[in-house]
Amino acid sequence: MKYEIGRSVGVMANVGLAVLCLTVSAAVVKRVFWEARPQVPPGQVKAGDRVVIPNAKLGPGDTAVLVLREGCPYCKASAPLYKQLLDAARPGRGTRVIAALPGPVESARKYLASLGLDISDVYEVRLGQIHVRGTPTLLLLNEAGVVKRAWFGQQPAGQNAAIIRGITGGN
Repeated sequence: MKYEIGRSVGVMANVGLAVLCLTVSAAVVKRVFWEARPQVPPGQVKAGDRVVIPNAKLGPGDTAVLVLREGCPYCKASAPLYKQLLDAARPGRGTRVIAALPGPVESARKYLASLGLDISDVYEVRLGQIHVRGTPTLLLLNEAGVVKRAWFGQQPAGQNAAIIRGITGGN
């Protein structure tokens, strides 16, 4: 009887040790081979950077810049967020919304219309010129063109309200 209990305890201890070793090994492998994705992609525009959009007049107040690209599936999927933003940032509420796309302005206007986005201020900008490495990118600029906040890629739908409050100040 004593031998069976000791044997059972030994087996349980060995199983526990094996599980611990596998867990630690998995954590090490994950850290080495699958590094955490940085909050801001390398080379991407970030808060504190100055952005110059040729011919764009910023201010008064903050300006939200939608950086999109025709054919971008994530831009299309993000259209509901941008529609909500446009509704929340109507003129007179303190935040303007403009669009910056690579390519001719007329083509960009048609693309925005196909997404249901009515934006009057549309600018042709090379993405690299404003240090944007991917679309969609949403920037909040102050009157001097300094980035106050930035959002990269398609945002989870559950965060739309928080993003809009972050841009419009809750207006």
